Amino acid sequence: MSENTREHLMYEAESSYLKSINKIMLWAMLAHIPIMAIVSSFFNTGIFTALIMATLIASLPTVFTLFSQNHRLTAISYGVGFISMSGLLIHLSKGMIESHFHIFVSLACLIIFANPWVILAAAATAAVHHIGFYFFLPQSLFNYQASFLIVVVHAVFVVLETIPCMWIAQKFKTFIVKQGVVLGNIETLSRTMNVMISKLNTNNQELFNSSESQGVAVTETAQTMHEISQMAVQTADNAEISKNISEKGKQSAEVGKRAVGEMLHSIDNIKKSNSDVLSQIKLNNDELEQIVGVIKQIESKAQIINEIVFQTKLLSLFLNLLIPAYRKSKRLLQKQKKR
Repeated sequence: MSENTREHLMYEAESSYLKSINKIMLWAMLAHIPIMAIVSSFFNTGIFTALIMATLIASLPTVFTLFSQNHRLTAISYGVGFISMSGLLIHLSKGMIESHFHIFVSLACLIIFANPWVILAAAATAAVHHIGFYFFLPQSLFNYQASFLIVVVHAVFVVLETIPCMWIAQKFKTFIVKQGVVLGNIETLSRTMNVMISKLNTNNQELFNSSESQGVAVTETAQTMHEISQMAVQTADNAEISKNISEKGKQSAEVGKRAVGEMLHSIDNIKKSNSDVLSQIKLNNDELEQIVGVIKQIESKAQIINEIVFQTKLLSLFLNLLIPAYRKSKRLLQKQKKR
């Protein structure tokens, strides 16, 4: 069991116990209301006041019990409430010393909550009550002229009772918590056992069904074995036939192997011829590139020759025009000389 699961079981056990005890102690708290009325009537200290004060004191634990989910805090409210009832009883009885016994009885009864904090809260409430009433309302605390030493004596007795009560309450709490853990483990084990029993029943049913199925399967297996024996004989015959076919296949494979070898040899020759052709093509391409270069050179030189021919034609045309003019100018000069 994991630590978290254990702590959860302990908390659940304590909460469940306190929840039930709080409901029981609520009736004990409410029973104080008529008791306070009777006491106030006997001592003539005001029934109406007794009913109002007792109801107010009981209202806090009542509200916590009915509406709060914090059962520890509710239990502590009962510790404060019961000692407050003790203070009210002492007040209504005009400080009668015997009414102080209610405090000690209440401390002992609070052990039932199995929570040391409840008893500690009750003891603190008793201390506040005695000190406060001694200084502000002493006649409601003692029915005689008492000194503060008496208050101290009462406090010592309260402390002496509080310590063992707290120890017992702690032991009681440990017992309840461990009991809750054990019950939780038993409940978990019970659920596990129920699941296992359910699975076991299911497995038994499946085993029974499987047994019936196996009986049928055995019969079918016997029939199948007979069929297998017949098939074995047939398989032997087929194996002989397959052997003959395999021999023929082997011979065919040998022929095919030789054919494949010749084909691979032919492929190698073709690859070699292709390599030679590619080399020749590459060589031809190189020669073509050289021829193209020569042609380009010829075209370049032809262009230069064309330009020279064109310029020669222009020069010839110019000379053809220049010569007649020269001749004409020469004749003119000769005529002038004759004159």
